Amino acid sequence: MTAARVFDREYIKGALSGQVAQEWNRTAVSLPDFLEITGEKEKKENERRFTGYMERLEKQLDSFPRYAGLFGRGKRWRKKTFGLLDEILSGEPLLMAEGGICVSMLDGVREEAGVFLRRAREFAPELSAADLGQALRNYLVYAIFRELNGMPQKCTQAIFGYSMLYPYTDNFIDGTERTAKEKEHFNRLIADKLSGRAYKALTEYEEKTARLLSAIEEDFPRTDEIFEGLLLMLEAQRDSQKQEDKGNAVPEEQALAISVYKGGLSVLIDRYLIGRPLTEKDLSFYYGFGFLLQLCDDLQDITQDRENGSRTVFSVSGSKEETEGKINRLLHYTKRLFEDCQCRSEGFKEFLYRNCCLLILFSALGSREHVSGEWAAWAAERIPVTVEYFDRLGESFRGEKLKDKEKSYERIMDALL
Repeated sequence: MTAARVFDREYIKGALSGQVAQEWNRTAVSLPDFLEITGEKEKKENERRFTGYMERLEKQLDSFPRYAGLFGRGKRWRKKTFGLLDEILSGEPLLMAEGGICVSMLDGVREEAGVFLRRAREFAPELSAADLGQALRNYLVYAIFRELNGMPQKCTQAIFGYSMLYPYTDNFIDGTERTAKEKEHFNRLIADKLSGRAYKALTEYEEKTARLLSAIEEDFPRTDEIFEGLLLMLEAQRDSQKQEDKGNAVPEEQALAISVYKGGLSVLIDRYLIGRPLTEKDLSFYYGFGFLLQLCDDLQDITQDRENGSRTVFSVSGSKEETEGKINRLLHYTKRLFEDCQCRSEGFKEFLYRNCCLLILFSALGSREHVSGEWAAWAAERIPVTVEYFDRLGESFRGEKLKDKEKSYERIMDALL
């Protein structure tokens, strides 16, 4: 049965959030028995293949022609680079994409993600690589949902505006250089714009934020309920700021409710923007999927959240045993969630499920100071590479070498686009 209205506040914050929280609370905290062990020989082979791919990619990027427009060199270089990227995405061992990603999907995602990145670079050339990466990750969630629903890839104006909002709003709200008064005005501007009221932008940054909201209006009329959903998202972001109030520590039950509401609503908007009607089952799956992604973020950030006094589902844990139980619960929750997922392609659904489990395990091992050695060893057996390789890989993506090359990689990306 198709849902009559998607963004009904009482339904979302009451029944739907309650349903997800109830499912979470009743899910087992025992060690999952459905995750396969990867043998040491297979891990080493995966590492060899992945290292080979990365070395080839780095060599190809470093071969970027200085005078890319001369004698067709740039065109040949782009074609070879895209061919290598396709080979990596379809064959590298960490994604386990075999049987789940087809060539037509890769072509569609690559082409439309390129459209997204071109718009982003034109709209905000000042965005850092990290911010641009965040915006692209937001867009790729939407791209995944189009594939789940058997729809061709398409970067609409609405998803461009919505995906770009996160680096813009997060940077402003989280910025320590902004005063409380400036942040209040910024939130009021967004609320006025979404409500169709006159707004006043005091800076170019605020005007650009308003333009991103206007991009959504290019695809949806002002009467569409998507604007109600975006107003609810603004409310959810305000609620999440309570988690960081050191003077009034929110109880764990409230921290859970905030995570459900913020994570679920964010992803539900992504799903709405693909333009296909949602059934009641769809509402449950996509809202629950958003909660799953929010918990993965929180799992990665346990140390930082504790240092900042931010109370999330994971940061409030009182012991390593409690943290382990919650990670186990998240894995059980993910399995149960995907059992109810309606998808046009079972292969793609299985690919997405496997990678969600991997995301949880990698996030947990990245925060393994908060779990016991025994649990970390159990998780390490179930990832496709050794922990030592995983650590080195993480360092390479955070290291000075990558930072030193950021500007040249931006130039290369512009050439690819």
